[in-house]
Amino acid sequence: MKNDRLTRQEKAVLEFVVRYRAENLISPSIREIAAGIGVSSFSTAHRHIQSLAEKGWILIPGRKMRCIVPNPEKVAMYGTQESVC
Repeated sequence: MKNDRLTRQEKAVLEFVVRYRAENLISPSIREIAAGIGVSSFSTAHRHIQSLAEKGWILIPGRKMRCIVPNPEKVAMYGTQESVC
């Protein structure tokens, strides 16, 4: 069984994506995620996104990063509701 617990930074990314989508009705870009969690490296933000996807917390339909979608089943457990891209 894979470990799907979130690190502090992964939780920050997930919360940022959920909040951004609620406010803007579109998923944030990697650049926006990096700025939103306070890191200057896009590769760091990308690594957190990939980790969240591997753990099943987010979905990336068609591998399009601008369409990052929090997994509704996991997010419901987390206590936040989210629409689908």
